[in-house]
Amino acid sequence: LLRSNRSLLQGQQQQSNHVGEINGEKIAYQEFQERVNRAKQNFKRRRQTDELSERMLASIQDRAWQQLVFSKAFQREQEVLGLEVTDDELFSMVQGQNPHPSVKRAFRDPQTGEFNRQNLRRFLQRLNEGMPNQASQRQVQRFEQQKQQWLQFEESMMQQREREKFFALVKKSFHVTDLEARRDFMNENKTASIS
Repeated sequence: LLRSNRSLLQGQQQQSNHVGEINGEKIAYQEFQERVNRAKQNFKRRRQTDELSERMLASIQDRAWQQLVFSKAFQREQEVLGLEVTDDELFSMVQGQNPHPSVKRAFRDPQTGEFNRQNLRRFLQRLNEGMPNQASQRQVQRFEQQKQQWLQFEESMMQQREREKFFALVKKSFHVTDLEARRDFMNENKTASIS
């Protein structure tokens, strides 16, 4: 090992192209890195910066791993349970009476700080209409980038709603019987005198 001038980790990476295992499934380095790259792009776009500190990068990597854990472990269980976000739910989250907090943040009026429904409608209408034929190559690229970012944004909201449904179902599945409640009450309130 010392003579070859290679570290132990480099040797392992050449032997295995996996960064971990979730629910018995090996996670390829490339799959993980793609998620990290998408998260970095989103972070830079939201913060309007190209600079990332090591702390920010570590946080982004951790978030990307957590998303992988969710998609590999929880989503399978959700599929078995039949939990999904319908088109009507997504419409309600975006354009309903009380849009998702992320939508409200993304379409805030800069002067008032309040949610601007008109800006949201104009943006969605522009996405639906597409680019005119006389658009420049740069305009087309920008449009495609915005459309892709919007689809990722919607996907993120849907995943969050699926998690909320899953955890609400788990929470409601716990039931404490009267006997258990009485026993816990007695244990909490029992006192003894020792001499």
